[in-house]
Amino acid sequence: MLTFEALREQEKKEKSSNQIEKMPENFVADLQEYLQRKIKKSDGSSDDRREIENIKHTIQRFLEIREHKILDAVMYASRTGLKPDNLTEKEQKMFDIMLKEVNGYRDEFLKTINENSSLNLEETTEPIAKTNIDTKDEKEVLKIAVRKYLVKRDVKKFVSPDLKEMELKKGDVFHENDLPKVLNDLLLKRGIIEETK
Repeated sequence: MLTFEALREQEKKEKSSNQIEKMPENFVADLQEYLQRKIKKSDGSSDDRREIENIKHTIQRFLEIREHKILDAVMYASRTGLKPDNLTEKEQKMFDIMLKEVNGYRDEFLKTINENSSLNLEETTEPIAKTNIDTKDEKEVLKIAVRKYLVKRDVKKFVSPDLKEMELKKGDVFHENDLPKVLNDLLLKRGIIEETK
C-alpha cells in the first residue's frame, strides 16, 4: 500500500537523478488508489484538506520532472539515435510520437535548406596561407597534443550540432577536432566515448 513517504521518496529520487528513473510496478494505479483513499477518509477538516493538497502537489511535481526529462530525451535521441530507458508503456508511446515529429521536422528543414542553396562550402574554402615559421618552431607546434577518443558503443545516424549527418561505430577512434566540442562533451558524459592514446 502506497504511503506519502514512499511518494515523496520517489519524487526525490526522480529529482536528484539526471536519468529517467524506473517507476515501481503499478505505481500510477497505486497513486490513484492512494489519493482516492485519502479523499474518502477526509472529514473535511483543514488538516485533511492540507494533506490532500500536499499529496496532489507532490504528484504534480513528480510528473513535471518526468515530463521535462522525456522532452530532453526526445531531443537527445533525435541528435544521437540513443533512446532512454525506464519509460512506462504510455510514456514510450508519447516519446515515439514526439521523436517522429522532431525527426520529420529536422529532415524537412535540412532538405529545404539544401534544395535552395547553391553554396558549395568546399568550393569557397580559401587556401590557408603559409606562415613564416622556422623549422624549430614548426616542430614545437606539431608537438601540441590533440586528444583522441575511442567509441565504446554504436550510435546510429544522427545530425550533429553543426548540421552534419554522422554515425559512430564501436572501436572507432577520432580526434577532438573531428566533432563539435559540445558533442564531444555530451558523448563523454553519456559514456559513449572515452579518451584514449
